[in-house]
Amino acid sequence: MRWLYHLIDADAELGDPYAPPSLATEGFVHCSYLPAVAESARRYFAGRDVRALQLDPRLLTCAIDVADTPRGPMPHVLGPIPRRAIVAIRSLAELDDPATALADEARLLLEAGELDAAHAQAVTAACLAPFEPVHDELVGDCFAALGRLEEAADAYGCAVARAPDRAGAWSRLGVVAERLGDLEAAATAFERALAVEPATLEALRELASVRVRQRRLDEAAALYRRLRDAAPADPTAAHMLAALAGESPPAPPPGHVRALFDGYAPDFDDSLIGDLGYEVPGALRAALGDRRFARALDLGCGTGLGGAAIRDRVAWLEGVDASPNMVALAGKRGGYDALAVGDLVDHLRAPGEPYDLILAADVLLYLGDLAPVHAAARARLAEGGWFVYSVEAGDAAYRLAPTGRYTHGRAYLEALAGAHGFDVVRLDPGTLRREAGAPVAGWIAVLARTAVR
Repeated sequence: MRWLYHLIDADAELGDPYAPPSLATEGFVHCSYLPAVAESARRYFAGRDVRALQLDPRLLTCAIDVADTPRGPMPHVLGPIPRRAIVAIRSLAELDDPATALADEARLLLEAGELDAAHAQAVTAACLAPFEPVHDELVGDCFAALGRLEEAADAYGCAVARAPDRAGAWSRLGVVAERLGDLEAAATAFERALAVEPATLEALRELASVRVRQRRLDEAAALYRRLRDAAPADPTAAHMLAALAGESPPAPPPGHVRALFDGYAPDFDDSLIGDLGYEVPGALRAALGDRRFARALDLGCGTGLGGAAIRDRVAWLEGVDASPNMVALAGKRGGYDALAVGDLVDHLRAPGEPYDLILAADVLLYLGDLAPVHAAARARLAEGGWFVYSVEAGDAAYRLAPTGRYTHGRAYLEALAGAHGFDVVRLDPGTLRREAGAPVAGWIAVLARTAVR
């Protein structure tokens, strides 16, 4: 994915869509990639005041044919150009700054997920303009997207060394340091970002999260109050202030879980499996025994770890999650016959065929009151169908912990099952993951829908 450039006279009129004469006479719109723009201008527009339309190929409504020519690959757009695909009108002088133009292309490639190509362009831009911190920051973004975290940290470090007032680079450095497990370095970077721009939401949110992980809860609460004051509608601030105050509302604020997991999505699997020793998918698979299922729902499917663990046990598998970013990653992982984005209880309540298995791997610990999901699950299960889930273990019915997750008590879970027409097949203690080096205790539940409630 690269920017396309189409040359026009400066006084040319642009319709919507734009259709130059070549479309009628030759069947396509002549375009160039960046390296060929200057030569095309000299060859076809010598002595004229010329501009270049910078086109986003993702916004075109027709095909692109790339022709091999002696001057290199030349893209031909096989239809008119919608005005919204014209992201800028550039002078040739602007395009004479190759570092900036290459950096623009690198950002487009990064957004499109073409990470190796984006990295190559970004590095070239940084080499052409070696003292520009904006290019160092872009190189860091590419390294981070590739999972090359140490190199990302080095690139962001170069950016802030050259321009200590770049709050965004400090924040990105903090995120990478946190992913590398260096919480003190992460905290220092977020503090530097906030020293430059005190209302930087990303830095406030991430520094507060680091302080929770460090058990510096009073500092975390003060940071979440700052986040709430800066962004009163932020659901994470409200949720975490309740957690740190010892409150246990029945559910988090609307939007909290989606925002949380949209942010987690890029490194979710690496964090869970590599850093936290995540054991839930395997435990839930083991809890199924030898039973096989015709139709299964992976409730809160995330990136698809749970679905992958049971795929060979089910004939048809659907996944649903509140986070669009998570669902996109589950789609890339594959293994699902259907995927949806939406509220979990609403999805269960929607009309549709019954399931004989509903799996909820580490999703119910983001809810306090589990009565609504039990009622909805029973209504959607076939007779004898199983509701299999994991939650973190606690003593109270449910309690919102300082981590922002809920714990649930055994007696509460057993009472819920009976009240909603389930038999408890098993309710076993187990370790869900490790956190700060310590095991996180939980329950693995297998409930069977009874014939009569």
